[in-house]
Amino acid sequence: MVKAIFFDFDGTLLSFETHEIPPSTLQALEQLREKGIKIFLATGRAPGVSDFIKEIFEFDAYIYMNGQYCVDKGELVHHYPMDKEDVLALIEQSYTNKYSYCFVDHMHSHMDKISPELTQVYEDVDQPIPKLVDAQTMANKTIYQVLATVPVGEEHIITDVAKNVEIARWHPLFVDVIPANGGKHQGVEVMLKRYNIDVKHSMAFGDGENDISMIKYVNFGIAMGNASDIVKEAADHVTTTVDEDGIMNALKYFKVL
Repeated sequence: MVKAIFFDFDGTLLSFETHEIPPSTLQALEQLREKGIKIFLATGRAPGVSDFIKEIFEFDAYIYMNGQYCVDKGELVHHYPMDKEDVLALIEQSYTNKYSYCFVDHMHSHMDKISPELTQVYEDVDQPIPKLVDAQTMANKTIYQVLATVPVGEEHIITDVAKNVEIARWHPLFVDVIPANGGKHQGVEVMLKRYNIDVKHSMAFGDGENDISMIKYVNFGIAMGNASDIVKEAADHVTTTVDEDGIMNALKYFKVL
């Protein structure tokens, strides 16, 4: 019996094509709530750029920044920032390479430079480009993740200088850099314990590589039809795409609805 479901946002609940949540998905969320199933958002976004989501649907609790910052009813219940040494190394590197780095604190994203890749990514998620700042101003902030416009195959650029990080890709032009041993599974674990729900009663939906740890951690891990192959391989089940009612179809397949 499923008692808790964790949803990624971009590419899972929200369509990259329409920049909207499909009606069938909103209907599914409402039906889950009526059945008493706990519903959690598990996103790579920071709280400051996620407030609009609450206007669409109010989740039971929120896992932000790939598990590094978890909030339940307005209370911070878990946070796991990056090592200061890694942040300083990436700040220094940002001055010497062509890639855009976005440093994310507890609320907002701060961008060091604009690139065509960055512009494309933010167009895809229908969000404004973060405020431009001198990267050095991030040195004294608590940073939870860094977003970098590093192309596929060049991720080593990050790990060559930042030694205590993990990299997950959810977009061909972009990677999330988070603390080593971090990930959405951390947030899932925190929320399951907080709500006293056994992991055997949990389910998760995702489409990006940053969802893999969560998909593997829960009992029923679902990959969207628009997910990359590596995500599909990690999942227990592959549903249809977000635009083809993937959420509703999977919930019906598992007889949750």
